[in-house]
Amino acid sequence: GLAVEPARAAGLPEVGDRLRLAGRVAEVRPGGRETNLTTTTLVEATWTREAQGVELPPPVPLDTGEPWPQTVDDDSPGGVVGADTPLDPQHDSLDRFECLEGMRVGLTNGRVVGPNVKYGEFAVVGPSTLRTPEGLLLLWQDRPNPGRVLVDDRVRETPVVSVSDRFDGTLVGVVDYNYGAYKVQLSEEPPPIVRGPRKPVGPLPRTAEGALRVGSYNLENFSVADAGPRLEAVAEHIVGPLGAPDVLALQEVQDDSGAEDDGVVTARLTLGALCDAVEAAGGPRYRAVEIAPEDGEDGGRPGGNIRVAYLVREDRGLSVVDVPLTSEGAPEGVYSLADAADRAAEVVARDGRAALVDNPARVAPDEACWASSRKPLALHLRWGEQDLFVVDVHFASKGGDHPVMGAFQPPVRRSEVKRVAQARSVARFVDALQAADPEAWVVVTGDFNDFPWSDALGAVTGAGPAGVVDDETAPPRLVNLADFVSAEQRYTYVYLGNAQILDHLLVSPALHRGGAPVLRMVHVNAGFADQVSDHDPLVATLRPPAR
Repeated sequence: GLAVEPARAAGLPEVGDRLRLAGRVAEVRPGGRETNLTTTTLVEATWTREAQGVELPPPVPLDTGEPWPQTVDDDSPGGVVGADTPLDPQHDSLDRFECLEGMRVGLTNGRVVGPNVKYGEFAVVGPSTLRTPEGLLLLWQDRPNPGRVLVDDRVRETPVVSVSDRFDGTLVGVVDYNYGAYKVQLSEEPPPIVRGPRKPVGPLPRTAEGALRVGSYNLENFSVADAGPRLEAVAEHIVGPLGAPDVLALQEVQDDSGAEDDGVVTARLTLGALCDAVEAAGGPRYRAVEIAPEDGEDGGRPGGNIRVAYLVREDRGLSVVDVPLTSEGAPEGVYSLADAADRAAEVVARDGRAALVDNPARVAPDEACWASSRKPLALHLRWGEQDLFVVDVHFASKGGDHPVMGAFQPPVRRSEVKRVAQARSVARFVDALQAADPEAWVVVTGDFNDFPWSDALGAVTGAGPAGVVDDETAPPRLVNLADFVSAEQRYTYVYLGNAQILDHLLVSPALHRGGAPVLRMVHVNAGFADQVSDHDPLVATLRPPAR
């Protein structure tokens, strides 16, 4: 039933043909990938047409009103393919999809839980699946939501949808498997879409006196070379929903030539253009701070040289310690170092307070865990008479991990080893700050590429057995403010229908004692097809204690 219109002219089978087939049945891994499950295939097949215009059977309903099993697979440890275990479709999600492989299925009144990704597919669930009031499926440690239905465009173009949209009718397609996931290849014109309400995110109120705002924003391969309308859109996010925070940690800032692999490494023009755009949008005049990576050494898109950077506003009593306003060759207000990629952050104690020997500096750039990965950037700031240290991180991605719906169960998260090592590297730097000053005000924020319950977050906060603190009764090194966000708002990223937290803001206990710090996850991107970035930004309002 996957034939399309060109088949008619080519004499190939068409929808509605009844065929007699002959061939050899084989189980084949799509793309030859060992992490993929196998699909049943007819090899060296021949066919003859017995009839045309045969009425198709009704599609098998995907949502029967009964809960979809939340277990992926629990009876094939190690490898699913070739395992000598019976199918258990009532208990294992993999087995239920396996029973539907190649079948014509339908999902009636499906609710969108993940917008289109760059390959066209989107995620839906049946109306009986529990979601948040905003229509999201939240990812939890013990709930991977394996019943998500990925609708793909291999046969027919998929419509553009966002989270909370729903279909007024039945989506019909054929169950397929590739790239580590079961998918429904859309085979018929989709029903009308009822667009869900998209609530505009209003601007944050002005920061109260005595409070400080710190934010984080992954800008997804952002460069002045190809930003286009995104430049103004990002600026409007900073001024409006983020409330023009005092400090904004940025991730995935590319060099000034973007993906062009031409040896350019600095982001001076990009950061200068962003500062100009923020001011044009009615915001303050920020100053920007960066240390450019060595060419090709920090991972990301080839030629892009992504790095972390800062925007700092100095009109509310905050200042960057011992750093000139502008560096040589950079636009006004942009401090950009092009030959300091090996400058390691070193902590010293001065009059009972912590300080950096060089400001800004990169955290342990020569440690093996940071090879081909974005190095954290530490920045020493002063707010009135108080010192504040911010560390901007972008940990290693999840690339190379086994897929949730893959051949190996439970999936092996290979990339987690590197993130845990990176977390421990950052933790050692925070330990040095707190050794120099136990009451140091420290913020670690950015894209951690991992979840609150992960070993990586445990290692950097010092909470739980994954931390580097031996005494589990000791107070945490850092407090994750995401833990205090309401459950239905606790996400910064939507991946194939799973809403999850990858971006965090951690504060030292001295800052947390300051009085009810509030973290806001600003939902302007995740879940929507018209994204400025694939991540939502976040911003914390801090009320540090007096010395």
